[in-house]
Amino acid sequence: MTYVELRELKAQIHELLDKSFIRPNYRQLNRVTIQNKYLSPRIDDLFDQLHVSNEGVMVDPQKIEAIKNWVRPSSVTEVRSFVGLASYYRRFVQNFASIATHLTRLTKKEVPFEWTEKYFIVYCDASHSGLGDVLMQERNVITYASQQLKVHEINYPLYALELVEVVFALKICRHYLYGVKCSL
Repeated sequence: MTYVELRELKAQIHELLDKSFIRPNYRQLNRVTIQNKYLSPRIDDLFDQLHVSNEGVMVDPQKIEAIKNWVRPSSVTEVRSFVGLASYYRRFVQNFASIATHLTRLTKKEVPFEWTEKYFIVYCDASHSGLGDVLMQERNVITYASQQLKVHEINYPLYALELVEVVFALKICRHYLYGVKCSL
């Protein structure tokens, strides 16, 4: 709340207390609660961490250096720590939950902690009607995507469409493929 809203709320609470419509609650939880502390970030605090450029509103690159330079986790505790830090910026990452699924799966008790470098395979296909790709790992489909050709792409020769498809596949799967071995 803003200062003005908080002042108004306190005034209304005192008025209701004076009229005996409400009464104070002295439970133990209220004694240990820290007043005016916010568990989640306030909107005006988040605006301080944004960077506005020609490309739009994005997180300030200096603010996410800790995430970029994070050392690969070697235990469940370190995975939890990293997911907690990264989830602070989840509102800026499209489909964050699906990206972080594999990491959160490692934190479950019944799942043994195995951090392995797995090989990705990207299957790409282009035709004069559309583009399509499938990302696989160990014969399991991770994601797939397709797209119709844009108006100007219809006239491209087939070898140029294949290149457009590779770029499309890498854009869609970049969060899986960044820094790992893959085959196209």
